[in-house]
Order: sequence, then structure tokens, then C-alpha cells
Amino acid sequence: MSVHPISNGHINLVQQRKRAKELLQRIKAGLEPEKLALLHRLNPTSDLTLASAQWLIARDVGFDSWPKLKAHVDAIAFARRHPHFSADDESKTQHWRCGNDIEHSLRLAGFHGTFHCYTDPLSMGPVQNIPFADYRTVRCTYIQQAFRLEADDVTRRFDEEQAQWQRLPDAEHAVLWCEADPYDQLFLIRSLSTLEKPPQKLELIAVDNIPGVKRFIGLGQLSPDVLAWLWTQRKTVPADAIALAHSLVGLVRALTDSALYACST
Repeated sequence: MSVHPISNGHINLVQQRKRAKELLQRIKAGLEPEKLALLHRLNPTSDLTLASAQWLIARDVGFDSWPKLKAHVDAIAFARRHPHFSADDESKTQHWRCGNDIEHSLRLAGFHGTFHCYTDPLSMGPVQNIPFADYRTVRCTYIQQAFRLEADDVTRRFDEEQAQWQRLPDAEHAVLWCEADPYDQLFLIRSLSTLEKPPQKLELIAVDNIPGVKRFIGLGQLSPDVLAWLWTQRKTVPADAIALAHSLVGLVRALTDSALYACST
């Protein structure tokens, strides 16, 4: 049987049905004894049918059953056909991400809002509780030296991103796209802690796994269809999130001169 190949979150149901038919033939030919043993162990009364092979394939892809796999595929297909971007006034939305890895895919999916990056790698180097002018110098110097970039380019980009972020409170709608790793979570903490007031509507898409993807690395690996589906999963940032971010950023700053900084250099 072919290995589970899904990496971008887009599951081809026709392909999975083909895999199930091939698996059933191999089981009947005695070429998949482990699969047959698994089938009998988990469902002793199960016959060797296409449905039982589909159940095994669904488990291989990461679902409890074939109907659950199909329901997920159908949900993504529906999101692709009916994104509701117009109804959501998505064209007025600011999309924020700690990098530019999803902008092209979002465009392909039909998003029309504005895209903003906050590329300062806060999981690396010093993030000190010092006046902003000094903080700017420290961060730009670190980024320039760590990644061997031109100092003027680093400073220009840093200032542009900060200027864009300062205008965020005036936005009608903003969505933060994040993963569960330290890089993204520190971006989220830093971002919320610097907001004096939130925009009219502030939402969050937070992802730590994607159905069907065994090795989820980040949002940038996902297909446009899956990103469109994630749009429907967004949640309103709770009112106390900014206060929580302020308390957490203090902990980050306390670590940055010792353990965190030592681990990142």
C-alpha cells in the first residue's frame, strides 16, 4: 500500500478511495497481514469489504472513521466554493502573520484584504524591557548580525512594520494567523501587549495541527483550499487577552537576558 503522502492538508478523496481498493486487494492476497490483524483485533466481526479497507485508510490518514474523513473533505470543498469573503467584508480585513509564507496562497484562495508581516524573530535574541528607541537598536543590530543582512534594509523593514502595527487600532477588522510554536506565540504575545486598544474587530486563527497531516510544520505548507477552510475556524480574541499578553511579555523579558537568549545564540 502506498504511504500516507499528505503534507499540505489537501486530501483527495478519489485518491484515498483508490488506496482503499488497492489495500483490500492486497489484504485478500495475503500481502498485508498486519492490516488484517489490526482489522480483526479492533473489529473481530468485520468482513473483508471495501468499507473495512476504507476504515483502515481513514485511520492511516488520521481520522477515526471514513465518514469523518469524508466530512472533513466536504467541509474544505464547501469552504472553497462558498468562502463568504464578501459577506465578511474580507476586503477590508488586515491579515497579520509573523512572515510572508501564506500571502500568495491566500491570494490564490480568493482573499482580497491587506497582508502585513511582523518578521522580528522574537524567539531569538534579546527582547528587553527598555525604551523603544533602545529596543529598536538592539533588535535591528541582532537581526542584522544573526542573519547577515544589510543594516539599512533591516532598519527600514523594522520601521515599516512598526508603523503598520501602530495603525492597527484604527482597522475595522484584523485577523492574526498563528501556529502553536514559540516563534508564533511570542509574536502573538508581543503584538497584543503593544496594542493600546484593539481594532473594531480582532480575530485569531490559531493552529497546532491539521486533520490528515501527520507532520504539521506550519501554515506555509498548507494548500489555498485548506487556508480558506481555516478562515471559517477563526475566533474573536477575548477581551482579557491583551491584559494576559502584558503579563506574559514581562516573563519573556525576564528570560531574554539569561536562559532564552543563551539558548538562541
